[in-house]
Amino acid sequence: MYRKKSQGCNWKVRVSKKKRKQNVWELSVYNGPHTCCAVGHRQDHPNLDSTIISQTVQPIVLASPKVTVDALMGHVRSVFHYEPEYKKTWRGKDKAIRKLHGDWDASYNDLPAWINIMQKYNPGTIADLETLPSYRNDRVVQDVRQFHRLFWTFPQCINAFKSCKPIIQVDDTFLYGRYKQVLLLAVVQDGNWKTIPIAFALVPREDTDSCKFFLKKLHMLEELKEKNNEGYNYIMGIPKEKWTNAYDEGFRYGHMTTNLAEAINSSLKGIRNLPITAIVKATYFRLGKLFATLGKESFNLRDAGHIFHPRFQKELQPMVNKSNGLYVLPMSRSDTVFCVSEIPRPFQGYDPTSYRVNLEEKWCDCGYFQALKSPCQHAIATCNNCRRDYKSLVDPGYFLHSVCKVYEMEFPAIGSETEWHSNQTWPTILPDPQVRRDKSGRPNSTRIHNAMDMPYRERIGQPKFCGHCRHPGHTITKCPSRTQHPHDR
Repeated sequence: MYRKKSQGCNWKVRVSKKKRKQNVWELSVYNGPHTCCAVGHRQDHPNLDSTIISQTVQPIVLASPKVTVDALMGHVRSVFHYEPEYKKTWRGKDKAIRKLHGDWDASYNDLPAWINIMQKYNPGTIADLETLPSYRNDRVVQDVRQFHRLFWTFPQCINAFKSCKPIIQVDDTFLYGRYKQVLLLAVVQDGNWKTIPIAFALVPREDTDSCKFFLKKLHMLEELKEKNNEGYNYIMGIPKEKWTNAYDEGFRYGHMTTNLAEAINSSLKGIRNLPITAIVKATYFRLGKLFATLGKESFNLRDAGHIFHPRFQKELQPMVNKSNGLYVLPMSRSDTVFCVSEIPRPFQGYDPTSYRVNLEEKWCDCGYFQALKSPCQHAIATCNNCRRDYKSLVDPGYFLHSVCKVYEMEFPAIGSETEWHSNQTWPTILPDPQVRRDKSGRPNSTRIHNAMDMPYRERIGQPKFCGHCRHPGHTITKCPSRTQHPHDR
């Protein structure tokens, strides 16, 4: 082993292992002493193992399971004043998760117990757990089953959907734990634009047949990938009402993509690092908190005399303001069909436009009325002309009494977990070894990187500069002008 000289320091050493001398290390060259000093070298401590780190970071992991290893390294550094290794800190986080949420493999066998607890305390809970035979050396193992997929939903979610907008968005999100599986979820939106999950499923990544009813959007993307050379013709062959608001006749309430499901993905991001039973538990308790918080807000507004949520009223007020000054011409004896003309403004270069409005069918030429189920400025102007309350044209789902119906059922509290592991009456459930992640190395990212993910420096062609001398061509570890401790070279 040989250490090079650094500027101002002539220290060097050479040692070699002599197999003929019973594998003894022999020092052959030594020049000293040191004249350089250690500058910011990394140090660790042999007693600072992953068990100590796990005990230290447990409160952080409990509050946020998605916390990064780098953040935990900074916390350990601030507590012990030592720099832990990345791998040791990662193991500490893994031990903390197992201590708080159970072992990864044993968590699969805990699923039936947790399902029974949910159905006991929350009657009406629907859970469909499917398993497969477990094999060992091509033989079926008795009293042992292999997890296949799980679907679950709660009666509170089923009741909420009755008063939400009649549109369901579905999406999938990958799990980051020890096993590669997919969490599927369906979400809806209430009259206050709050997103609510109503159903969940856990399936293997490869098992698209078992969840194709849940992933219609994903299958469309897969077909586009297969037909990337005919993408334009394929898209043009899709009925227009399925991909544009101009032809959907208001069935999607103005929603164009699965952004609602993406919003839920971000809120559930932390639980994707947990064992499978902990994921199901997290959906129960997070929905319980969500229903309690949003329900309290909605009931308080309704009791205070509000008809709509202030957010919806804020969205509706610009339409009321724009309705002033419009010229309304009645076209029917029943005051249902009108022609609405805007006031000409020649000095502003604005030509007037006429719109047809049908209050009976809740329809207007501008398309806003039928797309968002809320009256546009033209419909409000016609209501003012015939002395009609424009609030009667608002979709019932936007009213606070409908929003309160969404959260009228609350999630019951669940007590101690000691009764979970009473007498087990089901076969032992094991995970599918085919979906286990590699035991060594960091997990590979499933995201497709593009130019957007490149640093700005690389996109503009700027070279990388040294963090010490700010010159290009080398990094800080090989900077010739940096004084280093010998062990860091």
